[in-house]
Amino acid sequence: MSVRLVMKTTHTQVVMAPAIGPFESRLGVLIVLVSLAIGLTGSAQAAKTIYKCTKDGHVTLSDMPCDGSTSADNPSAAPQSAASTIQSSSNSSPIGKWTGQEQYHGVENGEALADAHTIVPGTIEFAAGGKVSGSSPENGCSLSGVWSHGTPATIIWIDVTLHGCRYAGLNRRYHGSFLLGKPDSSGELSVHATANPHPGQVKARMFDIQGTLRRN
Repeated sequence: MSVRLVMKTTHTQVVMAPAIGPFESRLGVLIVLVSLAIGLTGSAQAAKTIYKCTKDGHVTLSDMPCDGSTSADNPSAAPQSAASTIQSSSNSSPIGKWTGQEQYHGVENGEALADAHTIVPGTIEFAAGGKVSGSSPENGCSLSGVWSHGTPATIIWIDVTLHGCRYAGLNRRYHGSFLLGKPDSSGELSVHATANPHPGQVKARMFDIQGTLRRN
């Protein structure tokens, strides 16, 4: 009786990205876990590890580990680059906690309000029920409000109110968006508010909060 061995091979595609700046010339690795749906019903899923390698100013994506790199699963190896594992999903969702640097800014008649301007670490958390909350302790600001999905689903609409800010002019209602990156491990925060003229303030003022946050 004879036995036949059938070997299957898979094709690995390497995607070249444009060169990055010289300040990022050292080798960097970003290990991204991507969930891939299998089957029409989506009843089964498999995880795939993609390695993002930065070397000599070029970025490549591959399913093979980068040369001379270390993995988050093998911290004992001699570190030649920083490595991390970021959870992602096939469905865009903001649910969870996000942290990063936030810039608070205000203008009056086209001129910046120096007292309103701060760049501070902040946290925002999206709850499954549609509630959003957050804070940036260094300038005393806290926020609370609601969020909803836009179209496409990577757009998250935000309606929040700030309170407790040391610069009182920031304490008001803001509207804007939180744009999810792909994979959804980062997001761009952008909310705005307008303060109409009133006795003691003859000019309109505009305030905004901007920042790039990463999922915890």
